[in-house]
Amino acid sequence: MKVRNFLDAYAFKRDMLFSIRVCKNIEKEKYPSAYVYLPKKEIETKRPVTGLDFAPLYPSFIMAYNLSPDKIILTKREADIAQNNGNILHKIEFPFNN
Repeated sequence: MKVRNFLDAYAFKRDMLFSIRVCKNIEKEKYPSAYVYLPKKEIETKRPVTGLDFAPLYPSFIMAYNLSPDKIILTKREADIAQNNGNILHKIEFPFNN
């Protein structure tokens, strides 16, 4: 599951628009796990514009929440059994799950 899907679901619940815009700038320098682009000089704004790079966070999410396809619980009954056995569950909910 990608972080932008969580952001999309969060925005959808709050009647906010959320979109992904692909940047077609040419990469200037290489850094481990990141792409850094120089800002376009013709754009002037009073607010800073930032990009979010979640790709390096995926391994830490997987380790922190013990994520893998075989760990997904799809039914309430399975969740109750897992909780009664002392497992810690992290609920992930989307607006279209209800």
